[in-house]
Amino acid sequence: MSWDGRVDTAAEVVLWAKRSGDGADLLIQFRNLRANSKTGVIGKVGRSQDAQDLGITGTIGAAPNGAWCSSVVHAPSSTGTYIYSSLLYYVNGVPFGAGLDGLIRVYYA
Repeated sequence: MSWDGRVDTAAEVVLWAKRSGDGADLLIQFRNLRANSKTGVIGKVGRSQDAQDLGITGTIGAAPNGAWCSSVVHAPSSTGTYIYSSLLYYVNGVPFGAGLDGLIRVYYA
């Protein structure tokens, strides 16, 4: 969604999880869904707000197949892991962004 509230579906942030031992292995993926003259694309993922210790990229490739993933991080079921991710890009000078953050805890059914 753009910074002024307009909905935009050109890019998305996806959280992937795979059960692993006492928790789950997590991966943040930025996906480019629609070609629209994006410039200045930056995606970053970290264990705290605005951190990039789990990865950063300057491009996510051409739509619709362009994608970039963070490093894999293990989230234990007992304590969880805080993940912060953000994607920022401009289209014709208008800023757009997507984000995903929060404490990721693993529960088994």
